[in-house]
Amino acid sequence: MVKISSFSENQIRKWTVATVHWKSYEYLYWQIKTLYDYNNPNDFELCIFDGMFPHNDNNLLENLINEYKRYKNIKLFFWESFAEKGLPHGSELTEILRRVNSKYVIFNDPDCFWLVQGHLDFLESFLMAGNRSVGVQHRTMSGPAIYGAAYYLQDIKNCDLSATWQYCQDCKKGTLVKNQDTGWQLNLRTSHLPMQIFRESIEKTPRFGKYSHGRPDCFQSYQYKDNLVATHLFRGIYKQETAEEIYPEFWLKNRMKYGQYFYENCKKL
Repeated sequence: MVKISSFSENQIRKWTVATVHWKSYEYLYWQIKTLYDYNNPNDFELCIFDGMFPHNDNNLLENLINEYKRYKNIKLFFWESFAEKGLPHGSELTEILRRVNSKYVIFNDPDCFWLVQGHLDFLESFLMAGNRSVGVQHRTMSGPAIYGAAYYLQDIKNCDLSATWQYCQDCKKGTLVKNQDTGWQLNLRTSHLPMQIFRESIEKTPRFGKYSHGRPDCFQSYQYKDNLVATHLFRGIYKQETAEEIYPEFWLKNRMKYGQYFYENCKKL
């Protein structure tokens, strides 16, 4: 069962900003700072699914949320029991999707950073121009990648965002079904509709060092015309480990360095 801690006024906002927390405090610190410093807080409701609960990272997320409660536009979602937690974070985004009411929704993984000041207005401009979705390029799907994509909520309200897995009970191993990664239903629902995709560009982000179990140099940057508009620290979050696993301190410091770099290099377009 999903529980919600609401620090939000009962009003409909233009945007729902949906994300999932899994050992991602260092990213979320800068994501939330970027969201509030460079956008109008009256335009959005921030919905975070705390996939770590009750393993609460020493209350780091709670303390971070406390800094922004005054805006009255945050909702925190969590499983009542950690045993209920599904492996793919798409199931947690689905729980958010079922419970929000706005004009637009943006799915934003903590490791995908927008490099545009006022990125919500920037993305809205493409939706108002006739597109039904806008976001960064997915390497195998025709629609935008769910880790950085925005939609009209009415188009996708009843979608299931979970990946599809095949699981062997005997060998205790699972594998992702081809072309059914997180958000694949979004692609089916909207791929025939007008969309704006930001294509991959040459990566220019400085390297600050390893930040996860993934490769330390596996970045994806995206551009609009001649401007970089987003960067994804591919495998910046890795969900194969247990909740109790402790990350090396230098990973966390490097995550903060990347987040600060992206924040300080946001530009007006």
